[in-house]
Amino acid sequence: MGTTSHGTNLTDSSLVALLADEVGMSFTLELAKSRLPIDRAALRRLLRSGHITRIGHGRFAIVEIPVAQTDDPMRIATAPFAGEPHYVSWWAALARYGLTEQDPLTIAVAVRARHRDQMLGPLRVRPIFQGPARFYGATTMATPSGPVRIARREKAIVDSIDRPELAGGLGEVVKAVASDGYDAKSLIAVARRHPSRASAARLGYLLEALRRADADELLSRVRRKSEPVRLDVSGERGGPINQRWRIIENVPRDRLDYWASS
Repeated sequence: MGTTSHGTNLTDSSLVALLADEVGMSFTLELAKSRLPIDRAALRRLLRSGHITRIGHGRFAIVEIPVAQTDDPMRIATAPFAGEPHYVSWWAALARYGLTEQDPLTIAVAVRARHRDQMLGPLRVRPIFQGPARFYGATTMATPSGPVRIARREKAIVDSIDRPELAGGLGEVVKAVASDGYDAKSLIAVARRHPSRASAARLGYLLEALRRADADELLSRVRRKSEPVRLDVSGERGGPINQRWRIIENVPRDRLDYWASS
């Protein structure tokens, strides 16, 4: 067993998968130690077990990423992307954090390379290409089956506001924003970094409509000279305009309250 800073003992197979996630298929000891609490003893153990091989002075390569026997949907969904940048977000991440009660059978995975959707047993995996400006805010979550790259709570909410169709629709997003399962200041900071001004406006509106936080810090992201944006991108095009957030209120407040409490 090896111990990582993620606070749990990982098997050698899980440690190899974590190395692939953090440093890629080939790496130096210095790079590995800068990303993970791994030492020479752990590397010697992985060399003896055949999980990695030496390819030069101080350089190593992963021989094969172990396929863990797991029933964890996120581990299954991310297996095809081991060794390349990726993280689970949107509906599946909201569900893992308890921000929604739904347990989706479609798992959206943020990736930096383009891939096709695929079916893995009953799971539909949707790789979602994200440019550099959107690809941030992930962490490694330790699970009994091994490590999983996943958006942090606040980033999962911002991603879901940006692409609500990947999160079960606006109703599921409202449940997440209305919950107590995140830090409001961190959420606002994550939204300020996000390139979508429309998403920042929608979040600011929802935080205030649901009485979760003062969102003044997001007002600077609102486009004052552009057309207002719909609160529900899949809803009616018309409705009252909230001038503070330049939002078309195409969802009645009582429906927001209903979603928040359901």
